Amino acid sequence: MTATIEHARRCFEQGDYEDSLLLLSELGPRWADTRAAGVLSRDVYLKLGELSAALGEVNRILRHEADQGLRRQARFLLGRLRETEPGWLPTVSNIDQWTPEPKTVLHILKESLPYVETGFTFRSRMTLRAQAAAGYLPVVVTSLGFPRTKGVESFPSVEDVDGVKHYRLDPGSEVNTRAIPFDLLLEDQARMTGAVAAEAKPALVQAGSGFRGYDTALVGLSIASKAGLPFIYEVRGFQEQTWTSDIPRSEKGEYYRRRRAQELRCLEAADAVITIAEAMVEEIIARGISPEKVHLVPNAVDVDRFTPRPKSPDLLAEMGLNGRQVIGYISNLGWREGLTHLIKATELLVRGGHDVGCLIVGDGPERSSLERLAADLGLQERVIFTGHVPNQQIEEHYALIDVFVVPRLNDRASRMVTPLKPLEAMAMNIPVVASDLPALREMVLPDERGLTFQPGDEFDLARVVGELLSDEPRRVKMAKRAREWVFAERTEGSNSARYGSILGTFV
Repeated sequence: MTATIEHARRCFEQGDYEDSLLLLSELGPRWADTRAAGVLSRDVYLKLGELSAALGEVNRILRHEADQGLRRQARFLLGRLRETEPGWLPTVSNIDQWTPEPKTVLHILKESLPYVETGFTFRSRMTLRAQAAAGYLPVVVTSLGFPRTKGVESFPSVEDVDGVKHYRLDPGSEVNTRAIPFDLLLEDQARMTGAVAAEAKPALVQAGSGFRGYDTALVGLSIASKAGLPFIYEVRGFQEQTWTSDIPRSEKGEYYRRRRAQELRCLEAADAVITIAEAMVEEIIARGISPEKVHLVPNAVDVDRFTPRPKSPDLLAEMGLNGRQVIGYISNLGWREGLTHLIKATELLVRGGHDVGCLIVGDGPERSSLERLAADLGLQERVIFTGHVPNQQIEEHYALIDVFVVPRLNDRASRMVTPLKPLEAMAMNIPVVASDLPALREMVLPDERGLTFQPGDEFDLARVVGELLSDEPRRVKMAKRAREWVFAERTEGSNSARYGSILGTFV
């Protein structure tokens, strides 16, 4: 029978979790109740997203032995279940209703500038600036422990970021927020956010999508309901499938269902929902939210900053790109971005006679494997990895690019969420080629403001880019149309008008 346990373990290690579970269910009574079987069953259930069953296995082991590590894990699992319970909100007992300060909006954000530079934080900055331009007074509170969670040891509890007051909820260096179960973490965050709210006296509470999506919304709802204020949920992406990196299983299992259900409850409880793309508007409505309650406020660009400029001769020489046409990408180097196909398309273009270089600006978990791929294809001199570039230098790197490529893969997030970087490229008069996905199509409007190719297909990408590199008049015309559209539809001013209309119905 020990061999059966070993067989189940081998299935687990190979990712055959259902087979492993079946073998475990066939163990005889002598082995089924052992610690080894319980631990393996727990691990299988966790991989399948079956939290209740995993907790049951942990508790079964604890009935026979005392183990502090298992007790902590049991409490963590309980915390994940509790924060996804129907109707659960973190408790806020330290505030009462107040006379709101006119047009003050309390924003609950997972993180912010200047400590994190991502599409999320730049979106936040543009949102805050647009609301201020519309006559509102935004105030920000970030998640418990931020920015200490990013390795920042010294920071003020309240700081001015681009003219907006940002409150940091710091429990102290002796507290590891990653060691706190999710429900208790949100209880602490809500309590400390309540103290900020009592000081700022907002007339409205707005939460942007959190680390798990709904987590910031739960805090926002607890504050708004306690103080009798309207609540707006700004949905920047759907996170329910991010509980695992196992993509085929990411939309299965109890944890996925609970997270999706909690997201829906937050959408239903909000007085208004704001989102960033037409594809996301359609998804939110498809989930049962009234269309009258859902508003589009798309990503916007600082068009005074991102303006066309000539290529820097010094930077071209530094990158080894002199005399070459440059295709490029700027953002996070994650799996979803599909950069293997960009590198393979570069090799196809070179074989096809194009003297091209590929500029990849940014850092992320896939960087080392992408560098190995470029080396394996003999492209070390043509595919240039810059790593992280300080934000104040990013425009010079955009300017080196002749065609900006967004090679995202076809998954749920890519189909619905519009990235910010293509808009910046458009504002700088750079033509864009993107994967043929709904969220990207609405930006490039194929053959009008850009071109699309089949996601995950480096041959189609190489074909589309090659044709565009060979047709300068088409590139110029397409880039001009894209820049005009950005100026008309994707600026701080256009979003200021949108926010004025939405927020004006509440305060």
